[in-house]
Amino acid sequence: MKSIQIMPLRLRCFRASIHRYLRDVRGTNLIGDDVFRRSNQTYNGMLRSIGDSFGYRAITASDMDKLCGYFDKSNPQKLQDEIFFLVMYHFGFRGRESIRALKKSDLIVSSENGVKCVDLVKDGAEKTITERDWTDGKQFRLFATDDARCPVAAVEMYLSKVPQQVSVLFPKPLKIKPGSENW
Repeated sequence: MKSIQIMPLRLRCFRASIHRYLRDVRGTNLIGDDVFRRSNQTYNGMLRSIGDSFGYRAITASDMDKLCGYFDKSNPQKLQDEIFFLVMYHFGFRGRESIRALKKSDLIVSSENGVKCVDLVKDGAEKTITERDWTDGKQFRLFATDDARCPVAAVEMYLSKVPQQVSVLFPKPLKIKPGSENW
């Protein structure tokens, strides 16, 4: 049998649900009664030993292969999906507000030591931080690779396909017929 790791927040929610049920149905206070003092001490000690959270597991190589199998550059929607994934995965944006605020001009294709890269030059507020410090030494870049799934080539193609008069990074893509040259 596999061991299941439960995050502390989930345990607290389970305990609160049980407490509410017992309080409403039987009038028993699971958290405050002296009868449950030892169990509460054990519970709190267990929470301390677990820690705050486990975080999310990293995307495995096989999962990444599945995702990349979906992405192709055959139509505008799939290309836009790929760019959206690259921005979310590599630059780590949270929330719709941050994504909507992105402009085409926020992604800059440049070269560093002869290797093409895509820089994110974006100012603005994050969802959890009042203001992000873009000069803290972190690298917000995508680097070119030598395979067919090169992220820089995908970004270059996407930026060339988005109409000049559109400033947002993710406009609604046109619906096209299969095999059509129009984007």
